[in-house]
Amino acid sequence: MAGHPENPRTDSSAAPRTMDCDDIQRQIRHGERPEGAGVDRHRAECSGCDALLSDDHAVGEALGRFAKAPLDGPSAELFSSIESAVAKERGVAAWLRSRPTKTRVLLAFSAVLALAAFNLFASSRADLAVYPMLRLLVEVALFAAVIGSSVSIALDALHAPSRPASHRAGLVVFAVAMPFVLTMLPQAHTLHPAALQGAGADFGKRAIACFVMGIGYALPVLLLLRGLDRGQHRASLTVALAAVGAGAAAQLGMHLHCAITFPTHLLLGHATMTLALLALYFGASRLARAR
Repeated sequence: MAGHPENPRTDSSAAPRTMDCDDIQRQIRHGERPEGAGVDRHRAECSGCDALLSDDHAVGEALGRFAKAPLDGPSAELFSSIESAVAKERGVAAWLRSRPTKTRVLLAFSAVLALAAFNLFASSRADLAVYPMLRLLVEVALFAAVIGSSVSIALDALHAPSRPASHRAGLVVFAVAMPFVLTMLPQAHTLHPAALQGAGADFGKRAIACFVMGIGYALPVLLLLRGLDRGQHRASLTVALAAVGAGAAAQLGMHLHCAITFPTHLLLGHATMTLALLALYFGASRLARAR
């Protein structure tokens, strides 16, 4: 009708949609040749896609053929083994190993802190009020330093630069020797009756009780470290670091719990725990690798 505008119609000659990087890469992966005005406009703005389509699409077509090529030989075997390993990753251990490194270390430290807090607040040594406070703080700090250093290295990220073997071995030696050195210091005090226990007829019974209790403290920490492990524990020094870290956690727990200050009790009932855990975990790891 006169005076009425014509109904708008779709113009088939309208400018095509400008392509983006995903569109072009998708076509390349499917073996297509991205062409047209929309592609040309995108190439004018994107140097990366322009490089893919330069030289008559030579680079893009080569990448497309590579993406579509079937895997064979060593590559197929490698990817098959990776897929099998990923398929086996299930359960709590898989979840623990999949956490970021900082989270894994924090989980390990949280277990140690929970153990220390239990012994400090729920089962603390009876002589805490008379034990020389400066000496106690130094001893706790030494155990904490061993725990912090050994656990953080044992759970280090796989891509992180490896610490020199001499440094790791030195830390293991220090962690094993330090409890024995502490037993050689003068007796902390004799001001509380509990400090004098374990020196007579009940020496053996109390030393064994502390040793067993300490190992009981350490095993959950050691199992957690094993669960958090991403494969580093195949290395002997890393196995040793995990063991001495758990041993230091046990030493710290027992030091906050047991009030006996008799040096021989501390030597046999406490100091030997780290050495025993080192032998236990190292032997178990070797058996696991042999299977």
